Amino acid sequence: MGQINAYGGEKSSEGFRRQWDTAAYAQKARDREQQLKLDEENEERRHKGLKPRPAKNTAPKEPRELLEARKDAVRLDKMVGKSQIVQASSAAAGQPGFYCKECDIT
Repeated sequence: MGQINAYGGEKSSEGFRRQWDTAAYAQKARDREQQLKLDEENEERRHKGLKPRPAKNTAPKEPRELLEARKDAVRLDKMVGKSQIVQASSAAAGQPGFYCKECDIT
């Protein structure tokens, strides 16, 4: 049976230092080099008067339905003089002002 460390876990023979994931850092380095190469190429294209190449965006697109314009008019004067209790579990519990249910912000 192995020894138990101060946190109740098993002591490892590898020591206490963090083990770095070399494959993940190598991938980050390759991505950074590709981005730098693209930036240099775009700078050369700008000097020649050409449009820069678009960056490869791998981030997922946000849902568009939340970004649509409102169909109803916002009437801020209908709640003047009234108070509304906001649940204490939300982040906006102690802040006064208007509360947006969609964004969950005050």
